[in-house]
Amino acid sequence: MTPEWIQPNTVTTKTAGNPSPSTIRNLGLRKEFSKAEPIEINGVEMFEHGQDQNNENQLENGTKPTNLTDKGKKYAEDMGNWVFENNKTKIFHSGIKRAHDTAKIAADTANKEGANNVTIEANPLLKTLDIGNYEGKDLGKIGRAHV
Repeated sequence: MTPEWIQPNTVTTKTAGNPSPSTIRNLGLRKEFSKAEPIEINGVEMFEHGQDQNNENQLENGTKPTNLTDKGKKYAEDMGNWVFENNKTKIFHSGIKRAHDTAKIAADTANKEGANNVTIEANPLLKTLDIGNYEGKDLGKIGRAHV
């Protein structure tokens, strides 16, 4: 069932931090950030946020603010082109900086292409876990006992 805050013609950026390989396989998230294509889960089209500094350096991500890399900005622009081509009007994001920046670049790109005022909105229900002291540590160092 689609959440009530998701309306037709909306898109969601999912802040997934650094998902495990099994999460990537199961959800279809594109860890390599090569092409902005959504996955659909229960009628909601979801994108991974653009690559950020922690992704690039293979470090764990949580809720701390990180900047998008040039590759992440390009991914967000590609997402904006998809938003325009598919007539979407709203992009939801978690409010975490990397997801907000992805959504803003995507909306700005879609609007430059001539879209009808694509807007963005934060929704804390999309926020990833705060992983505390593990944030910024080498990817994959969180032991099973800690999750």
